[in-house]
Amino acid sequence: MLVGDRTGEQFRILRYQRFYTEAFTYVSVEHYLKCGFRCIYCITDSQGKTRPTIADPAEFQSAFAHDLAHFDTDNYMFCVSGATDPYNDLESEYGFTRHVVDVLTTQNRRFSITTKGPLVVRDIDLFLRMPSDRYKVLVTISASTTELARRMEPFAPPPEDRIAAVHQLQAAGVHTFVGVYPWIPEVTDTDRLLSLLPKGVTVCFQPLELGHNFDETLDNQRSRFSADRGFSKAWTQDEINRAYIHECNTVGRKYWKEFTMEWRHPITRASHSDNGGYLKKMRPGKFDPDQWVAENPVCEPGRN
Repeated sequence: MLVGDRTGEQFRILRYQRFYTEAFTYVSVEHYLKCGFRCIYCITDSQGKTRPTIADPAEFQSAFAHDLAHFDTDNYMFCVSGATDPYNDLESEYGFTRHVVDVLTTQNRRFSITTKGPLVVRDIDLFLRMPSDRYKVLVTISASTTELARRMEPFAPPPEDRIAAVHQLQAAGVHTFVGVYPWIPEVTDTDRLLSLLPKGVTVCFQPLELGHNFDETLDNQRSRFSADRGFSKAWTQDEINRAYIHECNTVGRKYWKEFTMEWRHPITRASHSDNGGYLKKMRPGKFDPDQWVAENPVCEPGRN
């Protein structure tokens, strides 16, 4: 929902808040509008030419300071650019993400940042200001090669560059996560991807979600992903879930001792409508795909 102060004035930079956990309320810092990476599975309605929310640097800094001042407790987690990539094609010119991270770390504010942009390594000095339990830097990678990535992330930085950034972040001591978001059958080569990542990094998995299988309540009744675009096969949610559980039980089990891994539960109607469902995890080798899917129906028979 939109965030406003006590006078009813709408904030210009802090845009949305959601209650994902009992511990924190997530508030998104939206200093850019639209995203030029054009990922076909994007759920935020942010496809388009990147532009700053406020073009003038001084005005932007003033607006951000104004908005942030209204959040004076430690019960908030600030999501740096939740609707667009914070290290997008304009960040090297404007530097607004660096300013946001600078302010958040100076004020010891909890924050998370999720990106496909290798430019994230520029801000290592800022991340290291913070205790590791008060921030998270997450680099998302769904495909381990540029050829595969171009099918679904046509203008995003190559996955090879993101993998190199993960190595640099991890080596510097930054609290680094890799998000395999989304995991897609026949596109995400989990075995190859894990073999290229630095040992010990935390890797989080979440399967592709087909929005047309659900009644949308959080994303303006829009599909989260069209399985008919960019792929030779139109997947059903059941098929994705089965393949995902198999990958967890086989490849996940193979690498269990080399990485800290979080395999989030497959998508169901319950987890789709309840944000808390996305925080549940499964352990490799503990789930039977046939039994699990049968007990947790997701799709109606046939395609919607």
